[in-house]
Amino acid sequence: MMNTKNTFWSLRQNPFGNTNQEQMENAIKDSKFVSCPFAHISTCRNNYLDGIEDKKSKRQSARFDKDIQVGDFVLIPFKGRKTCILAKVITDTVYCVETGYYTIESPENKYTISKDTAGVPFRPVGRMIEIINDAVTINEKRSIPINSLSKLKSPETTEQLDREVKKYISRKII
Repeated sequence: MMNTKNTFWSLRQNPFGNTNQEQMENAIKDSKFVSCPFAHISTCRNNYLDGIEDKKSKRQSARFDKDIQVGDFVLIPFKGRKTCILAKVITDTVYCVETGYYTIESPENKYTISKDTAGVPFRPVGRMIEIINDAVTINEKRSIPINSLSKLKSPETTEQLDREVKKYISRKII
């Protein structure tokens, strides 16, 4: 049997750094979709679609599109929360997916994501995912990079995630 090494990425889902993280987590669980850094909503998404790279992104959106492969795994940490989502990427990049959610910007420039309150349709660039575990607690949280998108390199963290993937596969087989 061929032994393959899984590739793990950290993918933060916090558009503009001020999006309600509980709502974002629920939207990801419901839609089984993760958005591309700096291509999630409003002008930044439109610029990405027009081929204009956001200078703040440091090529993270291009890496999301080109470097993440179908079959790679993403760890999705949420600001202020102990648990993360571990998911498998199951599609190439999808442009302007209909999530069924809306974004609402407050006067304080904070964003909410809602299915119930009309706003601007949340139609990001992103990838469809299969959720492996929606409540992973990373033993060494400092091993998760602060960038929106980074390849995970900590052996302790990748070994922990490999164990989660194996548990999921064994449950699926039974």
